[in-house]
Amino acid sequence: AQLQVQMRRPPFRWWRFLPTCILPFFTLLALCFYPSPTPLAGNLRGVSRTLSRDACKQFHRRPNRWKTRASEVRTESSGQEIKKDYLSQVAMMEAYDTWQSGYRTMNSEFDQVINAESIVGKIPADLKGTLFRNGPAIFETLSGQKLIQPFDGDGMAVRISFAGDGSARFTNRLIMTDNLKEEMEAGKSLYAATFSRGNPNRKSILSPPFSLNFKNVANTGILLWANELYALWEQGNPHKMDPHTLETIGSDTLMDALNQGEPFAAHYRIMDVGNEDRLMGFGTGSKGLDMDLRIFEFKPEAMSPHSTRREVLPKKGFAFLHDFVVTPDYYIFHLNPIVLDLTMVVKEFFLGRCAIAECLKFQEENGEWLMIPRDPNEQRVVVEASEPQFIFHHANAFQRENDKGEMEIVVDHVGLRSFNFSKNLATTDWSYFMDPGPRAVLKRTVINMKTQQSRMEVLSERGCEFPQINPSKTGKPYRYIYTSASAVEGTRAWGPNRAIQKFDLQTNSEKVWVAGENRFPGEPLYVPRQSGVEAEEDAGYVLCLIYDGADSSSSLVILDAQQIENGPVAEIPLPTFIPHGLHGSWADGFLAQ
Repeated sequence: AQLQVQMRRPPFRWWRFLPTCILPFFTLLALCFYPSPTPLAGNLRGVSRTLSRDACKQFHRRPNRWKTRASEVRTESSGQEIKKDYLSQVAMMEAYDTWQSGYRTMNSEFDQVINAESIVGKIPADLKGTLFRNGPAIFETLSGQKLIQPFDGDGMAVRISFAGDGSARFTNRLIMTDNLKEEMEAGKSLYAATFSRGNPNRKSILSPPFSLNFKNVANTGILLWANELYALWEQGNPHKMDPHTLETIGSDTLMDALNQGEPFAAHYRIMDVGNEDRLMGFGTGSKGLDMDLRIFEFKPEAMSPHSTRREVLPKKGFAFLHDFVVTPDYYIFHLNPIVLDLTMVVKEFFLGRCAIAECLKFQEENGEWLMIPRDPNEQRVVVEASEPQFIFHHANAFQRENDKGEMEIVVDHVGLRSFNFSKNLATTDWSYFMDPGPRAVLKRTVINMKTQQSRMEVLSERGCEFPQINPSKTGKPYRYIYTSASAVEGTRAWGPNRAIQKFDLQTNSEKVWVAGENRFPGEPLYVPRQSGVEAEEDAGYVLCLIYDGADSSSSLVILDAQQIENGPVAEIPLPTFIPHGLHGSWADGFLAQ
């Protein structure tokens, strides 16, 4: 009898297993719809993601459970560090969904003056000019298919002007590219996108299930030069716009500097050359597996190249050059360790099962630094990077001599430990912002031009992107970098960017302004003061668009660059929400007529 009592099992309570069963059921059901990006599949993924987040919150609410979990992650951490990391994870999970809501279509257009009475704080009287910004705004195709990768969205130009009277003028326009006009006339999708799958213009079963006819979405950069405004995209001609009305004029070859359809990249640099501003840009194409790299320089008076240079880089056709930096003597690029997976092209892309971008694969090997002399009579220099990394954006570069009298090139950039081109809004959740995710951080690479060796160091462990500097310091030694950054310092969970970071290269310290719980800054732009000569490098303002996921609104904040931790000196509510964007520029003194 005693043995029977000891072996008696507790009664089976089946309802305790319901939460365990429901989560895998919805997860499996969502995966069954993958890869078809239908609204139903998206809704199911959202349910699964919500259940996952709620289950994690319930898990973390039990003190004895989260301590065990954190100790499994890092046993050597102190209790206070573990608790801080746990709290940052919870905050990050709660911020994810509101951050993702910023990728919604916004196709309304406005031209409106925002009076001083509507502005929180006061616009500085010496802030005169115009902020331009570009970014994707349409996240569905005309055929009704939801875009799962924001990079594929058609672009929208935003303009905010300051006349010095305490008010601001807001204008936005969709960028009516030639491709978008054709699709609107046809009433359906005609072009593929870099990250889209299949053939949107497939007419019959005999038509190929893939397409290489890619759409120029003109959604990445924007540039005012020689009183001409251009919307820029990685893999095609710029689109010329009227800077006063933001009406799209059409595809432009920059006074025949480009062939029809030839790329002019979204990133450029403006550097002082002999007391004259010089615009420097580049474009890349492919010749088989080789890269065809073209570099341009433009004088201020016209969008006609002052000089050009062409380099063919063997077996580097897919190194993914998105940005570059310049010094008085060199154009500097980082060749990412990216290759084209030909097997995936044949088995997946040709059958319409993946996008062409998904066939690009990051290799766990060192990339290369490419230095091309501005002097056309000198040869390029290639130096192996010190460790594997993927670089989208650079902050700045400059030349110096070391203790031995050897010339070094210093490059500051934001580096990711890896990059997966298959990650998108449909295939990621909040765990993307947790270790071992591809956290982007500020780094410095020093290249010895004599020994042709490089070394790299991490400047800050805070997750960040979109590095910006005082533009007068382009190609010169400098002190400050401004980024859109994580609100937490944790290296195991960092979340979408909710802060602006000012990093001091001289003291290796930072100042941070956190925008708020559900507020997400875009790219911060430094604008110099107009009152008098700048005595200090940071004597100016930082302008940044903020998306508020709590009420789906947007605003522009103006921060004092010397005291960004104190918050905005002015915050301007915008008449509409603006989706998460990409890059912008400041036109000093320019006002739309």
